[in-house]
Amino acid sequence: MGKKSRDKGYRGEHEAQQIAEAAGLPVKRSFMSGMFEKDGHDLEINSRPVSVKRRKNGMDMFYKELEKNDYVLFRADNRPWLKVKIWEP
Repeated sequence: MGKKSRDKGYRGEHEAQQIAEAAGLPVKRSFMSGMFEKDGHDLEINSRPVSVKRRKNGMDMFYKELEKNDYVLFRADNRPWLKVKIWEP
């Protein structure tokens, strides 16, 4: 992973951490998240593992659907359903 991608990931994790802390949620940052994939998550919010991902525009469909819906359900073939909604801590 290049420095630019690593920095973008760090900024995303930091932003999510700040949002959770501002809402009064307990947050713990994983040690060297992404470096060794040991624990598989970037943050713990309310003692629950959280993976933080940023994409340039790979999620456009979700944002468009969330403009008119409370949440979006989706799944890949032979995978479990996922629920996507706007995070309002």
